[in-house]
Amino acid sequence: VVDKGYKGIMAWEMNYDVPYSDPRSLTRTLVEYRVPENRKFIVAGYLHSAWVKPGMDLEFLRHVDRLYFFGMRPDENGDFFVTDQYMKALQTVREILGKDKELLIALGGGASASVINMHTMGTDPKKREAYARAVAAFVRKNSIDGVDMDWEGSGRLGKKVPTEDFCALGRSLRKYLPKGSILTAALSRREECALQGAALMETVDDISVMLYGQLHPKTHLQTPLPMVAGILEWYREAGIPNSKIVPGVSFYGQVMDQPKGEPKKTVLYRDIEPDLEPGDVTTHVLNGVSFNSVERIKMKR
Repeated sequence: VVDKGYKGIMAWEMNYDVPYSDPRSLTRTLVEYRVPENRKFIVAGYLHSAWVKPGMDLEFLRHVDRLYFFGMRPDENGDFFVTDQYMKALQTVREILGKDKELLIALGGGASASVINMHTMGTDPKKREAYARAVAAFVRKNSIDGVDMDWEGSGRLGKKVPTEDFCALGRSLRKYLPKGSILTAALSRREECALQGAALMETVDDISVMLYGQLHPKTHLQTPLPMVAGILEWYREAGIPNSKIVPGVSFYGQVMDQPKGEPKKTVLYRDIEPDLEPGDVTTHVLNGVSFNSVERIKMKR
């Protein structure tokens, strides 16, 4: 990532209470291998508002430069709303991050309700404009650094994200957001998403590419380096410079032998670590689980 001039790296998914990840060691690894001071490089993370609970250890947030804070989506009518729980979690996270870290609210996500509600809002010009205006007002009122558009499609739900509507949402947000706000987009690992990214490129500051959660069809390794390189090549061929891309890597293990079509089975790093030899930074397959070792993270970085 550094050698190719990418803007940063995204740790997906940073959460302790559901079976996705435990970033305490690898986040520090990313920080240790910083690039020179004259080159800005972002170590970013992901956190859902629903995961922020009383007594939860959130110290890992101090090791990231930017946090994408999920949990905001339109209601079933495509209108703006937030819950009290979201607001409490947002306040907690903002206090820990401080003013020197970037806090971006993420709109949408991959959950069924998020996909459907984003589609209801995003494909209706009036609802889209009203939603963008409301989000911008929320950003201004709560001193948020920016917005991440995570408008995802779903083959199962028959929802595909129209590129023209995605771009229109980005333009509306850019129009209403406070001057200097960061605007980003999260895109998947498909070639069509790279083309969508090219259309969004002039509107957003950078693009997060979700390079995680996929097992190689032959080796069953979780998004190995050649696969990562191939996906990022699609984005390069689409005309997106590396300096506008933040590749996302998985901070969890994935069971390799999974029946096709079933939900992915994930394993926390803290459940993998006890079976590793002390100081082992190279093992990336253990007990039928594929994961990013420290060395693999360095290679992708």
